[in-house]
Amino acid sequence: MSDPNPNILPLSITSFMKSYIEQYHSPLESLGLEMENFRRMPFTKVQEHDYYDSLDLEEVLYKNDTKFFGIFDYMEIAYGEHDTEYIFRKRNPDMEELKVFVQEVFDYLGPPRDRSDIFISFIDFDKVFHQLASHPQKDAPQIRDFWFLKDGDRTIVLNMSWEEDPVFEMEIPSYGPEVDYSPRTNGTILDVLHFDIPEVLADAENLHPYYSEQDDSTVIFGIYLTQRLFGFFNKLDIRQEGEGIDPAMQTSTKVRFFTRREYDISKILEFINMLVKIYGSDDNGKKWGNEEDVDEYNHGFMGAYRTWTLNQHHGLYNSNMPGDEKVYVVSFMAFEPEEEFYLEIDDYQNVFRFQ
Repeated sequence: MSDPNPNILPLSITSFMKSYIEQYHSPLESLGLEMENFRRMPFTKVQEHDYYDSLDLEEVLYKNDTKFFGIFDYMEIAYGEHDTEYIFRKRNPDMEELKVFVQEVFDYLGPPRDRSDIFISFIDFDKVFHQLASHPQKDAPQIRDFWFLKDGDRTIVLNMSWEEDPVFEMEIPSYGPEVDYSPRTNGTILDVLHFDIPEVLADAENLHPYYSEQDDSTVIFGIYLTQRLFGFFNKLDIRQEGEGIDPAMQTSTKVRFFTRREYDISKILEFINMLVKIYGSDDNGKKWGNEEDVDEYNHGFMGAYRTWTLNQHHGLYNSNMPGDEKVYVVSFMAFEPEEEFYLEIDDYQNVFRFQ
C-alpha cells in the first residue's frame, strides 16, 4: 500500500530518460537514489505471488513513500538470477496526470513498436480513456506500448492492466547483470602490482628471454620471474608497438603475467575479489567471485574470468556513448586446472594517468 502523503521526486520523466538512455546511467543513478533508499520485501510475501515466482526472483526491493514523475506512488526493483526489472506503479491513476505523463513519454521517445494486433496503444488517449471508463474489469483488453532503444540495450514498457482496479505501470527490464559505467575511484592495478615494468624494459637485453620476436612494428619477448607474482604467476610476456623496446612506454604496451600450474579455486576467487575491490563490477556486470566461477573453472568452457575496459574518465567504456574512448584494459582468466591462467593489462602505459 502506498503512503497517503508521499514525497515528490523533483525529476521529470524526460530528464530521467535522458540520463538513462542517452548517458547510460542505471535507473537508480538516473533517479538519484541508492538501494539503501528502498525496503526489502519479505521473502514469504515474494513467494505468495505467481508473478514473482515466474521470474525466479532472488530479492524484491520497494519504495512507497515517494511520487515519481508526477504520477507513480510506488516503485519496485525485482532482482532475478540473471535479470533485473524496475517497475513504477500507480493504482487508479488520475486521468489528467496519466495524459500529461504519456504525452511527455511519446514526445521524447517517439512512436512505440506497433503491436496493434494484440494491444491498445496509449498513443490514442481518447480510446484509452474510453477503455478505462467502459471496461474496468480483469478481462478488459490490455493497453501496452514498447520501446526498444540503443539496439535493444534500453527498453521502456508502458502497461495498463486490471486487478480489482486499473493499474498503470512503467517497466524497465534489464537483461543480464547491470553494468556500472561510473568512474572507478579506488585506485588502479598498479596499487597491488608491485612490479616495475619500465625497469624490465630498460634491462631487457640482459634478461635472457625464453622467447623473443621483432619486426618493423612490434616487439614481443617473454621472461621467467624470479618470484611468483601474487603467489601465482611465474612468466611475463611484454608486447610493444614500434621498431624497438621503449622503456619510456611512449607506444602501446601490453603485459601478461601467467602460469599453467593448477591452483586451489579459493585462491583464484580471492584474486578476483582483490581486482573487484579496485574496479568494481566488470564489463559484463560480473563482480565478486562466486559458485559460477567455481563451476566454470572446474567443469566449464569459459573458466573464471573478469574484464574491465576503462575509459578516459576511469569508468567502464561504453561503445554506445558518443566520445567514449578506450584507455586501458585489465583482464583476468583462469581456464580449467593446468591450463593457462593469466592477468593481462592492455595499454599498460595509460594506467599511470590515473595514479
